[in-house]
Amino acid sequence: MKLVGARIGAGVISPLLDFLYDGDVSSGHRDNPAIGCPIVALNSDLPRQSRRFRGAFGAGVKALLALLTGWIEEAGLAGSEALAASLLPAMAGAVAIVRAAAVMQLSIAARSLL
Repeated sequence: MKLVGARIGAGVISPLLDFLYDGDVSSGHRDNPAIGCPIVALNSDLPRQSRRFRGAFGAGVKALLALLTGWIEEAGLAGSEALAASLLPAMAGAVAIVRAAAVMQLSIAARSLL
């Protein structure tokens, strides 16, 4: 994750990304979907859910985006909303991919690339 931090903020945002990476794409999060990210767990079921459920899900995503945006702004980076909007799906995608990995080594290799 240090590489990503260096690329998007000359190291300024690296501690934030390390924190998110350690929590979101950790082996504990990967191996325990029941306590993990609802975005990853529920995303594919959204079309079959009620309007109320989808609304609550959307509100949660917006709240998370606002939180990420605030952290990025605090780091002094321009374009915080766009960065948060790209960071959130990247994190969710990373969790989905490592959970789907049939071989533990693939999961470990994917983690080492971030």
